[in-house]
Amino acid sequence: MTMHAPGTCPFCGGDLQVEALRCTDCRTRIEGRFDLLPFHRLSTAELRFLLRFLQHWGNLSRLAREMGVSYPTVRARYRELLETLGLEVTGEEEMPEGTSFLSPQEVLEALERGEISVDEALHRLGRKERHP
Repeated sequence: MTMHAPGTCPFCGGDLQVEALRCTDCRTRIEGRFDLLPFHRLSTAELRFLLRFLQHWGNLSRLAREMGVSYPTVRARYRELLETLGLEVTGEEEMPEGTSFLSPQEVLEALERGEISVDEALHRLGRKERHP
């Protein structure tokens, strides 16, 4: 099993910095001060979640079904992932429960399952106005 470099110190939680790199073929060694990518801050569970998210083309509803958890649970994990990566969480108000990546067929299926309202389905299908 491959070990991944931690992004934070296991003792104090501080940021880690890489000071040397070595080629596995020719053994060339490069020394300096290199910052880790934001992805190194992710825990193993967060990294697995990110990979699954990418495999599902960013579709949170499909990911929730595959993981066997509720949509709000997946959405909360996604929000935590963004925060861990230091990304600003934006557009949450505009992005209704589910995701803008849903196809028209998926919107209708979500409506049929009772996951979204008729108004929400109309909104996702391109009608921006909502009824009171």
